[in-house]
Amino acid sequence: MGRIKSIFKSPLFILYWIVASELIGFGMIIPVLPQIVTRFQTSGVAIGVLLASYSLVQFFAAPILGSLSDTYGRKPILVLSKVGSMCGYLIFAVASSYGLLLLSRIVDGLSGGNISVARAYAADVTGTEERSKGMAVVGIGFATGFIIGPALGGFLYGAQTGFLLPGLVAAGLSLASAILTILFLPESNTRTTTEPVLARFSALPKFFSSRLISTILFIQLGYMVVFSGFETSISVFMQRAFSFTEQHTSMMFLYLGILALLFQGYFSRKKVGNVQVMIVSGLGIGMLSFVGIAAARHIPGLLAALALLSIAICLVNVFLPAYFSSQVDPDSRGLAMGVFESIGSISRVIGPILVYFAFFHHLRLAYILFALVFGIASIVFCLLSFQKVSQTLRN
Repeated sequence: MGRIKSIFKSPLFILYWIVASELIGFGMIIPVLPQIVTRFQTSGVAIGVLLASYSLVQFFAAPILGSLSDTYGRKPILVLSKVGSMCGYLIFAVASSYGLLLLSRIVDGLSGGNISVARAYAADVTGTEERSKGMAVVGIGFATGFIIGPALGGFLYGAQTGFLLPGLVAAGLSLASAILTILFLPESNTRTTTEPVLARFSALPKFFSSRLISTILFIQLGYMVVFSGFETSISVFMQRAFSFTEQHTSMMFLYLGILALLFQGYFSRKKVGNVQVMIVSGLGIGMLSFVGIAAARHIPGLLAALALLSIAICLVNVFLPAYFSSQVDPDSRGLAMGVFESIGSISRVIGPILVYFAFFHHLRLAYILFALVFGIASIVFCLLSFQKVSQTLRN
């Protein structure tokens, strides 16, 4: 019993729960999209706006929350963000119009930058060699949300309560996360200053002038455009190519989530020396997986390609932010991780728009282009790593 209590009081467990509760709530939206169309008689464009609104608002909010955590500490910002998410889900629960539904996503997006603060916290409490373990815990939270969110959303919506029950459950998860953070999460940022938050943003031009930092952010942009485009289109692809029902699609998400959870759990226990190799491997495997998905004509081949994609996602999600966080000034780590997460947020706007507006009727072609993006990113990162090693040897 004592060991169980110590686990629940572990900072990394609280961090895991913060991320998992956020992704569970976000994932609940996925299975109810068809019902949204029926209930509010909205178009595919309106659904795209609904999905993109959260990420668009988060694009602006994540760096601000990250910078606030540099100034005032990680813990109070994490609590504030979870309270904001709770408010967003309460609005979702009582939404009686498309406008209220959109408002709920905007409110949640304003506080959804907590993932950037969670990554900064993980970087604070781990050394450079073990940083991938901290990022893997965040990744496990993502994977858990990816499993539970769509499945739970579909089940709760099936209870014929509209958005009420899913919204209340998501709000309850956010509230539980806030309480656990208040009670058990110690402050990790002991380097807080009284420097005004806006003053920190004046350092951004210098921040982006680093070739290494800007290249990593470019790779993050391409990776997240691909991932968000895939995430929001795969159910349509399954329905068209393999006649998947909603139940089949939920099982597919469950399959992907379980694989991701297993791989993230494996990486959370491993100490990896060469992070750059793991990033390149993830991008290369991702390229092969999208080729496999685009070429799949039978379910076994599709499942094999999806398994490869799950490995790729885990590798990039764990090691890219870990490598990035090791290259930035610890005094501005929250702001830096906010910018990193902000790039991911704007990518989640671009990805769905790109797929739904340009490739909605040609998804196999879209997945081939996704493979090309992964291939280019792996080559760029290889060249960057080679150049950095060469400079180190010369010095």
